[in-house]
Amino acid sequence: MGARRFWKPAPAPPPPSRHRALLPAALALGFLAGCPRVSPGDSASHPPPDDVYVAGWEVIGSYPVAIVWKNGVASLLTDGRRSAEALGLAVAGDSVYVAGNVTDQRTGASIAMVWKNGVPTALTDGAREAQATGVAVAGANVYVSGFDTDAHTGRSVAVVWRNGVQARLSDGAQDARAWAVAVAGADVYVAGEEGTRNRNLAARVWKNGRPWALTDGSRSAAASALAVCGPDVYAAGHDGSVAKIWKNGASYKDLSDGSRLAHGAAIAVAGNQVQVAGWEGRAAALWRNGDATVLTDPSQFANALGMAVAGNDVYLAGDELGDQSHVAVLWKNGSATALSDGMNIARATAVCVVAHEAPGAAARWPGGSQGAAPTGIIN
Repeated sequence: MGARRFWKPAPAPPPPSRHRALLPAALALGFLAGCPRVSPGDSASHPPPDDVYVAGWEVIGSYPVAIVWKNGVASLLTDGRRSAEALGLAVAGDSVYVAGNVTDQRTGASIAMVWKNGVPTALTDGAREAQATGVAVAGANVYVSGFDTDAHTGRSVAVVWRNGVQARLSDGAQDARAWAVAVAGADVYVAGEEGTRNRNLAARVWKNGRPWALTDGSRSAAASALAVCGPDVYAAGHDGSVAKIWKNGASYKDLSDGSRLAHGAAIAVAGNQVQVAGWEGRAAALWRNGDATVLTDPSQFANALGMAVAGNDVYLAGDELGDQSHVAVLWKNGSATALSDGMNIARATAVCVVAHEAPGAAARWPGGSQGAAPTGIIN
């Protein structure tokens, strides 16, 4: 396991180097970066190594601690005196954004939080249960998905925050939660779930606050991941026990047969390839255009929760049951690296790769087209 340190604000940055962020299937970054400079001794054929950021949490002492790992080294976002989780991740320029929650010690409710370079900002006051689940950065704007609690009904309300200002996506009559956010141009997309009259949760995507009903509530369903590629909006999640993809609000592909519980937790789209990470039964899984690859021993519990695609490399974040406890894991092209030592429960929830380019190389985004700004990939 890598060394741990508490996050310290970064020193003043050096003269700008140009790099690009490859979006995790957990985020949408609304910016376009170029290619890095080559320092003496570098060559176009030997660009600097990629930086891999992973968000998650680990129980340290008595409580879960929110963590960001950079290239395997853990930075602690909280001090372990109360429960905390890191659930969403975005990298924009020199800034690292994390969405998650911490427990209010007075009320016991979770406070929705966003961290920028380790500095926390509370999105709610702790009076009622709330969580921040995903984060997207578009220019100067920071969008966070999540849910709050309606003061009158006590129901969960799906929300999105823009620069800390909350907008409701549901009315509080039924429980609703938002799990992911993506930004494409002037449009803001949010994926989640909302209760129905028959008490089942239905999968939803909201575009600029207007809901798309992905399912009818006849079975419990949820959308927990988004990818926007050109004019097309993809969502991943589950419908009943079936892992599922929706495209532009309609059913697109079933990823499993329903014989075991399955869920699509992250999605990435590039060209004609649609990749989804999640789990089926007890095993972590990756589906490429519907074809499943099992990543872990099906007899042991494991989850793949976040995904980033950098060129030909596919990074997944999740957890796997070890000898003593669940271990936070990063997979690269199916090969697993443990981020925690297995002594305490830990989970990786999101991943983002900043891939450095040789001079003159065209930027490659998960959406496919070279040289174009990303349209967003979320988990």
